[in-house]
Amino acid sequence: MDSDNNENKRGNWTALGRELMERTVRPCFHPSFVMFFVVAICGVGPLGFWIELASYVTSQNPGVAPIRASFISFVPAFLAGTTMQLIWAESKSRSLRAFSIFMLCACGVALVFCGYPAIQNGSAITAGVFAAVIALWMWWIANANQQDFLDDPSDISRNPIGGDRVDTPLSGDLSGFRTE
Repeated sequence: MDSDNNENKRGNWTALGRELMERTVRPCFHPSFVMFFVVAICGVGPLGFWIELASYVTSQNPGVAPIRASFISFVPAFLAGTTMQLIWAESKSRSLRAFSIFMLCACGVALVFCGYPAIQNGSAITAGVFAAVIALWMWWIANANQQDFLDDPSDISRNPIGGDRVDTPLSGDLSGFRTE
């Protein structure tokens, strides 16, 4: 039994895991990708969060409500954009698109928990951090194949020109070809 048929019988869980692992690890070897992520995505993107965190740390009478609000305002917008990017850009893996929707829903639940006033501050901040980390990771995997962020864009072509399968016979034949 070939591996593609075997993978289909398992429902593509293995393929999804392999794709997520590859998209998580491969960008680590591209300094341009990592620096863009650290500066633009983790630094400038959530600037409101960093300002509220600095205010909390330096304040005589700190309150965590602004930090909770910064999670609730930044993470959903960022995650929704990243999820839509992954859904629209991913043409081969239906399971990866479904995974992104699942993560959007999971983070949505965490953020509702984060914003609900009756929830203890520590639990709410934990839920916000969870949602933020997932959102950042989703951006990472959504852009792992984005040539603009990679140092050597030529290495993203894992498949030969002509498709994913290299074990199928070529179309056409050499009949009528003359050698002189």
